[in-house]
Amino acid sequence: MFQPRRLSAFEIAKRASDNFDKFLASHPIASCIRTHFDCDQGDAGKLKHLLDQDFGQEPLDLVIDDASHLLGPTMTSFNILFPRLRPGGVFVIEDWSWEHYQEGRPGFAFADEMVTGFARLVLIASLVSAHQPDVVSKVVLMRGIAVIYRGTSELDPEEFAIDSLMGERGKQLLSV
Repeated sequence: MFQPRRLSAFEIAKRASDNFDKFLASHPIASCIRTHFDCDQGDAGKLKHLLDQDFGQEPLDLVIDDASHLLGPTMTSFNILFPRLRPGGVFVIEDWSWEHYQEGRPGFAFADEMVTGFARLVLIASLVSAHQPDVVSKVVLMRGIAVIYRGTSELDPEEFAIDSLMGERGKQLLSV
């Protein structure tokens, strides 16, 4: 659908699946894809290094996060990647509401685990959009997909922390 000049893929697995290898061997777009295996989205240093290697200072147009589904690592990669988006760029979080799908149903073990999904990040982005639309211009939610649009503000990739930008009322609402 898109015609990217450059596409980077980060994967925690140590190697590609056989199907992905077959895709890369046969698809014309493969020459613009840079794959990085054994890359944890919560490893800020490695992620920054690989982004600099692949893109230099060129802004990103689109990020699709279909990774850990946990708040900590997703927050880390969001804080690194979002400020690198061009104004109007899009950050898509896939499966953002997984922790709410089965809540209250027999066999659902979420309450027994010390796991925090990343719905909290989506709420934070929504509050930032209300408080500082020049940072997050819009958040569009669908079941399982959150689309977060970058505003026009200059953002410092070294200092950016989305949870510090939602204002005092936002912090009170989320008890931060």
